[in-house]
Amino acid sequence: MVVFRYKLWIRLLFLFLLLILLAVMILVGSVVAQIALVFSVPSVMPLLILVVLVSLVLLLGAVFNAYTVLFFWTYRLEFGESVLRMQASYHPFLPPFRCAYDDVVRVRRGVVRGLLEIVPREGKPLRVGVRAFGGRDRLVGELSKRLDAARIEADLETSLWKYTWFDRFNIAVLILFILSQVVYWYLSIGHDFVLASVAWKSAWGRALATSVEAFSLDSDDTVWIMTETGLGNDCRVQHVTNSGTRTWDVPDGMGRLPGCGVPIGLARDDAGRPVVVYEDQLLHWDGEAWQHEIFAPVENGLRVNSGWVASRGIRLWGTAETANGSGSVLFGLDLSSGEFRVVPPPASAVNDGLAMSYRFRQSVDGSLLVLMTGGSQVRLYLLRDGEWLEPGCTVFTPSPARVSSFAVDSAGRIWLLLDAEPGKYDLGRFDPETATWDWSEFESGQDFYRDYESIEVDERGRVWLSGSAYRRRGANVGIFEGLVLDVFELTADGQAHQLVCYTPDNSNYQGGHSMSFSGVRLGGGGRLWAADDRLVWLDTTARELPSPLPDWILPLTGTEARLILLLGTLVAMGMYAGVYALACRAGRSRDRSADVRGVLWKSS
Repeated sequence: MVVFRYKLWIRLLFLFLLLILLAVMILVGSVVAQIALVFSVPSVMPLLILVVLVSLVLLLGAVFNAYTVLFFWTYRLEFGESVLRMQASYHPFLPPFRCAYDDVVRVRRGVVRGLLEIVPREGKPLRVGVRAFGGRDRLVGELSKRLDAARIEADLETSLWKYTWFDRFNIAVLILFILSQVVYWYLSIGHDFVLASVAWKSAWGRALATSVEAFSLDSDDTVWIMTETGLGNDCRVQHVTNSGTRTWDVPDGMGRLPGCGVPIGLARDDAGRPVVVYEDQLLHWDGEAWQHEIFAPVENGLRVNSGWVASRGIRLWGTAETANGSGSVLFGLDLSSGEFRVVPPPASAVNDGLAMSYRFRQSVDGSLLVLMTGGSQVRLYLLRDGEWLEPGCTVFTPSPARVSSFAVDSAGRIWLLLDAEPGKYDLGRFDPETATWDWSEFESGQDFYRDYESIEVDERGRVWLSGSAYRRRGANVGIFEGLVLDVFELTADGQAHQLVCYTPDNSNYQGGHSMSFSGVRLGGGGRLWAADDRLVWLDTTARELPSPLPDWILPLTGTEARLILLLGTLVAMGMYAGVYALACRAGRSRDRSADVRGVLWKSS
């Protein structure tokens, strides 16, 4: 009896892979045990979930590999005295094969290269990969000893390794399948990593299921951020500097205080210790632990306006509603001394019957630009070093609600963006030396319109407008399409010319939808900051702005493209199965049929 088994190196390879998987499972299990002992489970819940999922995948892989090892170790082809037999234990879909040599009708090349088919008189043919069972010459030699030449395909040794049209077709299909999977997984996962290096630079990278809940710029142009892990409510306050990042962990349950929602601001005291601002209280690190403090405006009967708190260093500014609901006030809080004061409005605003609104913006040098309204009149005042700069700049508009945003640039000029109607905007620039406004009009297109939330102006006079894009559905209806950052440049004739549009889909721009303030902020050195899944910045002092990905590539990166690619792969697999069936039928019905009929006639 001659026995053929899988080559030893194939069996040892799968056994080695099984041992590696088992070792990795033991390592992962020990890591889980250490995490559970050292940390509290809720604080590391995302990591634990990931580790458990990985462990389950490794366990399934180990079980499958163990089954594969048993199958390969027991699979054998036996040439007996009068019977050809194949046995394979632990394989429910591969029943044993047993056929007397007299009942073998044909030995031929299979439908693919290197596959040998032994066709019995009854039952399904036995297919054997000659490379895994000792090679072509040994198998064909043993069959030639036991079968007459009429039942063995002519020139079988050569045809087994000869490439046919179907072999070339298989190679092409395999290459296309690999390419499609590479493209699919790139669109699913890799595209995000590519975007992380387009146009905007990352100052703080993305962690597992983590987003930036709040961020603020310090007086020394460093950045404070508060991050939160969505799966485990795990919060951290981080101080991002050029030399590194310092982190303070917020205990469970303190990151989102009951009834306070998300944090609305970040600041620091004179010792460089972080302060997290909520609507009615502060979370202050005293050097050893986090302490709750009642927010000074609340102690004075005010209700802080969410989203309208700003700080640079130890000075915190914000607007709040009065207890009787009569209007808004501007307040300042020194986090070093605890001094709190309500800033009275300018005398000219009081005389003209203007009321303080809840809206203000903080400039790079720490000055505040405050909006005051009265009837159809809108006036902007600049508060610098605690003193109002009079007079303010006045604009008459049908409704104060038309004011989208405002800012002051490094030259002291005030900028105002008015939303005339969806898709049409008025951009005003006030020159304090001439006390005049220069206006520019622009539109965002017929099919789309923008809802801008913030405006910044760099030292080159370029205007950065951040907001949301909507697709028109009727006169006053829009479908949200995504977050945008449009950059405009004023031409010599006063027209607003769009230079570039950044979105989270064509660059590393972070729109900030997870925060109470979803705009961009201009810091020292000309850096423009934005945050969401990552904290990113862009150098606005450059003459040429970095380009985003081209528009034509965006439809290829969406969910629709991945779905089409996945469905196309499934259809292609179905078509391949049909081609394979046709190839098998063609192989069985080619000109060997005469030989087969002759063998059957002789055996009968």
